[in-house]
Amino acid sequence: LPDVNRFRSSLERFEIWKFPKLYAGQMSTLDNVLAKEIPSLMKILPMVEQQRQQAAEKESEAPVSSSNPFGPSQSTGSGVPWAVTAQMKVKYDNMFNELKLTSGGKLTGGNARDFMLKSCLPQETLGMIWELSDMDKDGCLDDEEFAVCVYLIEAIKSRAMSEVPTQLPTVLIPPSKR
Repeated sequence: LPDVNRFRSSLERFEIWKFPKLYAGQMSTLDNVLAKEIPSLMKILPMVEQQRQQAAEKESEAPVSSSNPFGPSQSTGSGVPWAVTAQMKVKYDNMFNELKLTSGGKLTGGNARDFMLKSCLPQETLGMIWELSDMDKDGCLDDEEFAVCVYLIEAIKSRAMSEVPTQLPTVLIPPSKR
């Protein structure tokens, strides 16, 4: 049997009478959350995880093209997958959101300049990348145009591309802009 006197002396230190009172309405709400809402959420979690795994499997099963995504486009239209993968887009979006954006959520040329110069590419190259990336020619980059810009910078720096293309290949045009 537990030592009742020891338990009583332990509780005396806590001044339980100073705790706020719990009301019947609060108790019934708490009981409902614990008895019904949390168990229903717990049933959903395995489905969410399964959907994530299925999405990851679909992405990993996507055929890898051995053709050069920077060469002349052989086909046109929205059936061509975007060269910027979902994983790259998340990375580029994080970079984009760390920069000073306009109230419309775009990156001005002046604010993009400092970011682009960090690449240490020649200014002439960066100018060509800007021209290709600013697809709507508004002097600003939205998140998709920025993704193309960073993709081109990384491709030139890694030597995946020997030079900036004169025209943006279809695979580099975001599907929403085709």
